[in-house]
Amino acid sequence: VTGPPKTEKSRRTIPVPASLANQVEERAKQAGKKGLLFPGKQDPRKPLPERTYQINLDRAGERIGIGHVAPHDLRHTCASDMSDRGIPATVIRDYLGHTTTSMTDRYTHTSQEEMARAVDLADVGLTPLPEVASLDMKRA
Repeated sequence: VTGPPKTEKSRRTIPVPASLANQVEERAKQAGKKGLLFPGKQDPRKPLPERTYQINLDRAGERIGIGHVAPHDLRHTCASDMSDRGIPATVIRDYLGHTTTSMTDRYTHTSQEEMARAVDLADVGLTPLPEVASLDMKRA
């Protein structure tokens, strides 16, 4: 989508992961300073139509066996993965271009792996240590 951003926070420089940097750099060279990274197939002066992107993303999700994938699912996955890796909410907020961390909270979801890890950490805290007498033993 082209046009003015929703908020000033939307206008930002976004770092590219090292695993994608070469591909993005190559596309940028091909596009030139006034070109588009994701041009339309029929008219490269216009952006790839959003519907075309949505259809292809959905097809990719079907091919890899996860079913329907919407473009916004990628933002939710990115935010959740960053959160699972311990990245602070303020950094995730700025990366996504949100103005508040409460909006970012809507994008982060607890994974099953993270929930299991939290339960394991809690379990370690609940396991009695052999050298510490229980309160019942102290009362006796």
